[in-house]
Amino acid sequence: NSVFPLARPIETLPNLPATLKVNWLAQTLPTSWAETDFTALAAGRAAMTEADKRGPLSVGVAVEGKLKADSTAKTDTRLVVFGSTYFANNQFLRLGVNEDLLLNSISWSLDDEGVISIRKKEEEGAQLNLTVQAFRLILWLVVIGLPLALIVGGVVNWALRRRM
Repeated sequence: NSVFPLARPIETLPNLPATLKVNWLAQTLPTSWAETDFTALAAGRAAMTEADKRGPLSVGVAVEGKLKADSTAKTDTRLVVFGSTYFANNQFLRLGVNEDLLLNSISWSLDDEGVISIRKKEEEGAQLNLTVQAFRLILWLVVIGLPLALIVGGVVNWALRRRM
């Protein structure tokens, strides 16, 4: 899965020349929609209305071929278009398969298909999200309580042995 924040749908023109092949690379779910009320969206109140276009919507498209059948070009033109540039920024690049999709799209566009692959994901360090109360409990038990219990136990043991 990829993440395409604030993506706009990509529509192809009708009656494209037969020499052009258009394939979608990324589509939204059928429950998605293309929002038309940007004021409500900015206020955080987006809701599907009749004016909105319903999903699934293409948000990534690859085009290959020649615009004209009598073209003298030796190779086909390759173009990849995404409906969002945010998916490739630092904030979202590591989410899902965004990085692989971007790098593989560039490789395909440059006709360098030998380097197209799904790269091994590096494991990121695990995060521990604690509430303030949980942090304080751990602080009191581990940092203060356990060492204090060891000190008290050592003093009691020393005192009992001394009596013997």
